[in-house]
Amino acid sequence: MSSINLAVAIPTLVGSILSLLATSIALVAHVVAPPGRHFRHALILNLLIADGINSLNNSISGIFTMINLDKPEPLSPGPACNANAFVGQFSVQAVDFNILIMSITVLFTLRTRRLSAEPSRLTITSLCALAWVPSIITSSIGMGLDAYGPVSGNWCWISSERASLRYALTHSWRMAIFLATFVIYTYIYIHLKRTFNRFALSTTPTTNHNIPGEHQHQVGGKANDSLDTTDTSEIIVKKTFYIDTGDHSPAAAAANPVSFASATHGEPTPTTATSTGGARHASRNNLRRMLLLNGYPVLYIVLWIPGIATRLTEAVRGSSPTWLLVMQSSTQYIGLANAVTYSWNEKMTDRFKRLLS
Repeated sequence: MSSINLAVAIPTLVGSILSLLATSIALVAHVVAPPGRHFRHALILNLLIADGINSLNNSISGIFTMINLDKPEPLSPGPACNANAFVGQFSVQAVDFNILIMSITVLFTLRTRRLSAEPSRLTITSLCALAWVPSIITSSIGMGLDAYGPVSGNWCWISSERASLRYALTHSWRMAIFLATFVIYTYIYIHLKRTFNRFALSTTPTTNHNIPGEHQHQVGGKANDSLDTTDTSEIIVKKTFYIDTGDHSPAAAAANPVSFASATHGEPTPTTATSTGGARHASRNNLRRMLLLNGYPVLYIVLWIPGIATRLTEAVRGSSPTWLLVMQSSTQYIGLANAVTYSWNEKMTDRFKRLLS
């Protein structure tokens, strides 16, 4: 009788296949109907490629496991198992570090705006390549130590007898990334919430005179020379919490006081308005676009909660209950979640409609 628990194996395989299909569709859509060029797309594509490799690898081993359920050990040690383990370690850790880089990039943009504009090709390439460096190192170490073999899941990986190596090469890194991502996004949420509350208190539905002076269009003033961190944050809050419809009627002013105030404030000179307004508009758009990266790390945290809980339970009790192992299959749906997030944020359906029309 097979040692595979179908209650765990089936939802895990379903997640791998769905993630593979969704990631493939998202990557094809990016090629066929590419979005407007922006720095964030390189980070997203890097993540989707890692997701695609991992879900393909897990789908192959998962299907092979189902085919060989009549055997006591559906997966056996050997070159194929080693290759599956190497690719699995390589790709899943690349996903982890892609998420960390995204989180740090959003935080850095929020605090400094230095990455909100299009960086150099070297910077983009370096950031994307950086996510793969730890995964190459750790997967190669596992192969060099001959630590790979069949495990309790749908794949091969570091054998259960090498628990300390699992923590050294994978679990400790993931827990650190999970914690860092959680802390970063807790900070971002609190920061934006405080800024939004401060903005709400300083504006009214009928007037724009209460907007702080540093955010008014002052010709030749300090506000036009540079935007400090508070200004950056409040721009982000505006773009995150309000939708500027272009309607500057009194009713629109009541519904969207910040956008209305910003659009109707005193007129600067034409030359200054063109240069300063254009720069601010571009900066605001870039900040808003970078915030579209928020969904990927947040979903990563949510879907990895059962996996982290399993690791902690095993560390304390030595094993995990079946229900927790079943819930851990949520980690295989990360690729699906990322692909759906990408399609939603980039309005893939609308782009395809325009392409076909």
